[in-house]
Amino acid sequence: MADTDFLDRANDILINVYGFWPVQFAKGKGVYLYDTDKNKYLDFGAGIAVNALGYAHPRYTKALKKQIDTLHMGLCYVADEQRMEAAETILAVSEFEQVFFCSTGAEAVEGALKTARKWAKETKGADCTDIIYVKNSFHGRTMGALSVIGQAHYREPFEPLMPGTHEATFNDLASIERLMSDKTAAVIIEPVMGEGGIISATQEFIEGLRALCTERDVCLIFDEVQCGMGRLGTIFAYEHFGVVPDMICLAKGLGAGFPVGAFMGMKKYTSHITAGTHGSTYGGNPLACTAVTTVIKELLRPGFLENVEETGKILKDGLEQIARETNLVSEVRGEGLMLAANYNGGPVKDFVKKLLKNGLIALSCGENSLRLVPPLILTPKEAKEGLAILRETLAAV
Repeated sequence: MADTDFLDRANDILINVYGFWPVQFAKGKGVYLYDTDKNKYLDFGAGIAVNALGYAHPRYTKALKKQIDTLHMGLCYVADEQRMEAAETILAVSEFEQVFFCSTGAEAVEGALKTARKWAKETKGADCTDIIYVKNSFHGRTMGALSVIGQAHYREPFEPLMPGTHEATFNDLASIERLMSDKTAAVIIEPVMGEGGIISATQEFIEGLRALCTERDVCLIFDEVQCGMGRLGTIFAYEHFGVVPDMICLAKGLGAGFPVGAFMGMKKYTSHITAGTHGSTYGGNPLACTAVTTVIKELLRPGFLENVEETGKILKDGLEQIARETNLVSEVRGEGLMLAANYNGGPVKDFVKKLLKNGLIALSCGENSLRLVPPLILTPKEAKEGLAILRETLAAV
C-alpha cells in the first residue's frame, strides 16, 4: 500500500480528479497486479474494462515491443502498413465500411457525433443537427460527449454545453419517438450502460430503435467503448443483440491497455467526413494500430469468446448465489464479463476499499452498485477465487 507521504505528494503535484487509492502497482501478470510491497491483487477492474488481455500477455507484448523498435509514431497523412492492417482486420469482422482511428473513447464519440451532424446537414437540411441521448448514459468528458451524457453531476459544472441535445429514457422507445423531429440527426445509446450501472437494453427496445431510426432516416450510433470488444462474449455488443447500428464507437478493450479509440460506419455517413474536416494527431499511429490488430486476432482465437461466456456465467451464478445468502447484495445483472450488483451495506466506494485490502480490485457504478469487469482471459478458477474474496469481505461488513 502507498504511504500517506506519497499520497500527499501526489495530491500536491497532480490534478486529482480520481481520488487516488492508497496503493502503487509495480507490475502485473495475467489477471493479477502486484504493489510495491509485493502484495498480490486479483483484478476485476481491468483498468475500467480496458485490459482485455490482462497483463504481460506474451503475444501482445511481443508485437508491441517489435513495433516500438521499428516505427512507433508515423504521420497522420500517411496510410502506413499498420493502420491499413488494423482497418482491414476490424472491418472484416464487422458490418461497417470505413473506420477512423483516434486515441480515446471520448474522441471516438466526438468523431461519430461530428460525422452524423455533417451527414444530416448536407443531406437533410442545414438545421438538422439535433442529437437524442438517454438518461443515465455516459459517453466521455469532452464538451461534445458531455452534451450527450444523461447524468447531471457530470454536465452541470460545465454548462452551457452543445445546443440541440435532448434527453430520452433508456428502454422507452416512445420517449425517443416523441423527441424526434425534422431536426434530428442522430440517436446515441450504449447497448449496455457502463457508468450508469451495467443496465442492458431490452431486445424489444433496441430492435424498435433500429426500426424507428431507419424509418425516420436518423443515424443510430452505438457507444460500445465499454461493452464492446469481446466483453459480452461477442466481438461487438451489437452482435449480442443482432441489431446493426449506423455507426459504432470503440476504445478501452480495443487496445487492451494501449490508448486507442475508433469509430466505424457505413459510407453513407462517413463519406461526409473529408480531408480537413476532422483529424487526430496520434490517431492511427503504428504502435496503437499494432495493438488493435493483435487484440482482434486474440479475440478470434478458438475458444476465447467461449471462455468469456463460460467464465462470465460462473461469475454471475456465483454473484446470484451470494445475493441469495445475504441481503447486502441484490439485483445481479450483466452479460459475459460485464457484471454488476446493487450493494446495500452503505456507500459502495467504501466497500470497494475493503475489497482492495483483501486483495480484490473491483469498481463502482450507477447509484450504489458494485461493478466487475475483469480481463477477458479470466479463468473459471480465478472467477471462483474472486467470489471467495467477495464472500469473505461481505461476511465482515
